[in-house]
Amino acid sequence: MSAGRGQACLAPMQQQLKTIHFRKRMSTKTSAELTLFDRLSQLTFVKAVKLLGARGSRLIAEGGKYDIDITTRSNSIGIGFG
Repeated sequence: MSAGRGQACLAPMQQQLKTIHFRKRMSTKTSAELTLFDRLSQLTFVKAVKLLGARGSRLIAEGGKYDIDITTRSNSIGIGFG
């Protein structure tokens, strides 16, 4: 294999490397900075059941029957998402 051919094979890869864009690193919030939305977004089904107690699974299943607009409901009781 000649040096010229090897260089030609590398040219497309070098061009791709030049066009890579790096994403801005996400900042991490401290516990005090977490909003209710942040906390709920990390809540799993298993954790929710444990928090609700012995009937947690049943409560979640029954609650799934209702369509609730969380932004208006949370604001009406003084809890904000943001």
